[in-house]
Amino acid sequence: MPIFMTIDLAIKALLRNKSRSILTMLGIIIGIASVIIIISAGQGAKSLILGELEGIGANLISTSPGKLGIPNTGQGVLRKRFYDLTVEQPGLFRYVIDSAPAILFAGTAGYKEITKNGTVLGTIPSAFPMYNFKLADGRLFTIYDDRKASNVVVLGAKIAKDLFADESPLGKSIHLAQQNWTVIGVLQDKGSVAGQDSYIFAPISTVEKKLKNSDSLDSWDFLAADQNAVLDAKAEIRAFLRKQNNLTADQEDNFSIQTAEDSINTINSILSYITIFLTLLASISLVVGGIGIMNIMLVSVTERTKEIGLRKALGAKYRDILKQFLVEAFILTIIGGIIGIIVGCIGAIVVAAVGKWATDVPLSSIIVSVGICAACGIIFGYYPAKKAALLDPIQALRTE
Repeated sequence: MPIFMTIDLAIKALLRNKSRSILTMLGIIIGIASVIIIISAGQGAKSLILGELEGIGANLISTSPGKLGIPNTGQGVLRKRFYDLTVEQPGLFRYVIDSAPAILFAGTAGYKEITKNGTVLGTIPSAFPMYNFKLADGRLFTIYDDRKASNVVVLGAKIAKDLFADESPLGKSIHLAQQNWTVIGVLQDKGSVAGQDSYIFAPISTVEKKLKNSDSLDSWDFLAADQNAVLDAKAEIRAFLRKQNNLTADQEDNFSIQTAEDSINTINSILSYITIFLTLLASISLVVGGIGIMNIMLVSVTERTKEIGLRKALGAKYRDILKQFLVEAFILTIIGGIIGIIVGCIGAIVVAAVGKWATDVPLSSIIVSVGICAACGIIFGYYPAKKAALLDPIQALRTE
C-alpha cells in the first residue's frame, strides 16, 4: 500500500477518537516542553553567571585558605601581615599589578526597627575598581579610613534598599555587632546572582580589629598585568605563599589558587551536570507519555479487531497493517512533539523573564526533542502494531 494512503487511513482513525488522541499526546507535550524549558533555563543561568565572572576580569586570581572543596580547619594560612608585606615591597611581584585582601563577617544589620542578615566584607579601597564595583551615591572609604579603623561602611544596592527603602542612607547609622556604623556610600546594582549586592563593605582594619579580632584572611585576590600574564602571576603567587607558610618541597599547598578561567570552567561544569540531571528527570515524562501511547494503541487494536480481520481478508499484508499502526503512533508523537516545542519555547521566555536572563533555546534541544518524538513513536508503537499485524483474519472476523 502506498505510504500516502497509509497516512490518510491513520489520520482518519485518529480523528474518529479526537479526545483520546489529544489526551494521549499530553504526555509527549509535557515531556518535550519540560526538556526545552529546563535546557533553556540552564543555558540562561549559565550565561548570566559566566557573564558576571567574565565581567570581573579574565586576569583576576583568587586565593583562599585550605584546599578547594575541603573546609578550612582554621589554620589561617592567609594572614593580613602577608598583604602588609607586599605593600611594603611593591616590587615583590613581577606579573601582579594589584591585590585585595578580604575578611568576611556574617552578622545582622539594623536600622530603626528593620533588621537584615548581611555579610560584612572587610577590604581595601582598591578592591572596588578591581571587581568593577561602581559608586551610585556618596563616597568610598579611603586608606585614611582603613588606618584609623573607622566605623564606616559602603552598602551594596540590595542591602541599602532593604534597610532604607526610599530613604537616603548617606550619613545614617546602622547597628552591627552592637556597634554603630556610618553609611558613607552606596554601590550601583550589579544584579549579581553571587549576592554581591547584599554585601556591606568596610575597611579591612576595622573588620579585623572590631569584628573578627583576627588577622586571618578569608580570601586574597590578585590582578595580573594582563590575560597573558595570568599563569606566570599564578606561579609567582604560589611561590610567595608557600614561602610565607614555611612549606617544604614535599608538603602540599595549604591554600587554594584559582584563576577566573578556573572558576568559569568549574561553574560551567557544575551547571552542565545539573542541567543534564534535570533533563533526565524531565525525560521521565516522555517515557510515561510513550507508555501511554502504547496502551492506547493496544486498546485501539482490540477495538478494531474486526476491521483488521476484514482488511487482511481483502488482501492486506502483514507489513500493511504493521505500517498503518506504526504511522498512527508516529503521527501522535510528532504532533505532540510540535505542540510541546511551541509550549516549551513560550515557557522558556516566561522563565527567562522571571530569572532576568536572556532567553536561550538551543537549536540542539529542539533537534533532540524531534528525535525523541520520532523514537517514541516507533519504539512504543511497534508492539501494538505487531500485535495487530499478527491477528488471524478468521479469528478476527468472528470477534464481536
